[in-house]
This record gives sequence, C-alpha cells and structure tokens, in this order.
Amino acid sequence: MNNYNNYQNYLLDCIDYDSVSKLPYDNNPQLVADQSRSLNIRFLSGMSLLRRNIKEFAQTLPIHDRTMVNLTTEYIWYFYLTPSQKKEFTTLADKANKINYDKIQINADNINRIYRLNTPQITNDPVVNNFYNGSNFNEGLVSSILPAGHGSTLFGHF
Repeated sequence: MNNYNNYQNYLLDCIDYDSVSKLPYDNNPQLVADQSRSLNIRFLSGMSLLRRNIKEFAQTLPIHDRTMVNLTTEYIWYFYLTPSQKKEFTTLADKANKINYDKIQINADNINRIYRLNTPQITNDPVVNNFYNGSNFNEGLVSSILPAGHGSTLFGHF
C-alpha cells in the first residue's frame, strides 16, 4: 500500500486541479450520454465523470493503474471539490442517465412494435383479413397439386 501512496502523492502533485474539475464535454449531457453508451456504461455518477477526467490526465503522465485513478478520484471528490462542483458533476450525470434511459425505452417500444408486426390481426371480413394479414397464395388447389416453382398457371404455358 505504501507504493500506492507514493504514486498517489506523485499524481496529486502533478495533477491540474482546474482541468480535472471541469465538466466533461463542455457540460453537454447528450455527448456524455453518447460516450457512456459507446463504452457500455449503464449508469453514470458525478464521481464517475470526475474519474474519467482524472483517468485522462493520469494517462498523460503515464499512469495506467486503475486503483491509483480510483483512489485519486475519491481523494479529490471528498477533499478538493466544493459542494457546488459535486452538484454540477452529479447533475450532468443525472441528465445523461435520463437521456440513456429514454433511449432504452424508445428502443424497447420499437422492438415491441416490430414484434407485433408478426402477430396476425383477427377479423371476420376476408378482404380486411387479407389486407391486415396478407394473402396466402399457398392455400389454393393449384399450389397443393403443382410442385413449388413449376411456373404453370391455370391457363397453360405461355
């Protein structure tokens, strides 16, 4: 653990607190939501947005240790950021989560509609039935006698 403390102190000494405390994507929740979906992140928090900033900064040093980034994120979140900065990060994360939730709902609704396209509509009128469910040309006498793809018609060969 002592080694982590040395690296964490190094990271904390080098870090640009102003840059890591800026909201990602210029506070644009749509861009944050798009990025989280592309990375398969299901839920964002204010701290996870800060972690993203710290991870990007740590990679410039280069520090790629996930534990180091997590420890540094927690330290900055609890001991450096003001309550208003934490609220800004949390609000941005909440807005991005809402956008992603709405997209999930829209996709689920669309999939449900597509699924229902295959459900036959029940009607008593054969014309309406053919309109809603399509005509089935394989139920006639000719289709049951002739092999599929024969090309013959009731009127003979042309």
